[in-house]
Amino acid sequence: MDTQPDCSIDGLLRTRSSANFAAHAAASVGSQTPLRGRRPMIAKPVDRRRHRPSPRPPVGNGSRSKADRPRTSLLFLTALCLSPLLSACDDYAMSPQRIKADRRTFYACAGFVRIHKETKSGRDVYSILFTDSRGVEKSLKAIKSLDIMPIPSRISVPMPASLPDPLKDKDDDGLPFKNGWTYTWPDGSAAKLVNGRWVPTDQRNPVCAPENS
Repeated sequence: MDTQPDCSIDGLLRTRSSANFAAHAAASVGSQTPLRGRRPMIAKPVDRRRHRPSPRPPVGNGSRSKADRPRTSLLFLTALCLSPLLSACDDYAMSPQRIKADRRTFYACAGFVRIHKETKSGRDVYSILFTDSRGVEKSLKAIKSLDIMPIPSRISVPMPASLPDPLKDKDDDGLPFKNGWTYTWPDGSAAKLVNGRWVPTDQRNPVCAPENS
């Protein structure tokens, strides 16, 4: 009697899954034609250059490289050295400024106004350095009450009450009025002739005139 197990397809257990597997196996062995609607897959060589991972810095590991340590130390030393300077920095204001220092009034007309404040016996004391209209540098110290306010560098000049006819009248020299010229009157008023019309003009703030310093 032949005891060799039956390994043929007919010898399989006739369950639904085994029958389907047997039918699919027989169809696969008997025909090499691909199924409809599916294209045969063709293996392609992989280009390793396209799949090389790009280097990225580590994220979230909490460690610093040796190259970053000198930079961190340098920033720490810079901040340590600048901290006393920043705490002693002065305040600056661009001129022109009106300065009221202990009931006295001054005008800064050029450059910057430097204000230094320090506390003595629980009270603020100020020192000021500025340049007046004559270009002289002045220094005020031990100021207890200080008020600084910006002022305009130029102000409008009032026009005369009655203006001459620019086409018929003449100036003080008996000459016709010229377009683009500014004319002044004895009372301090002024006007500028622009295209045959009188228009207001401006001038430097008188408080910054040299004769007022």
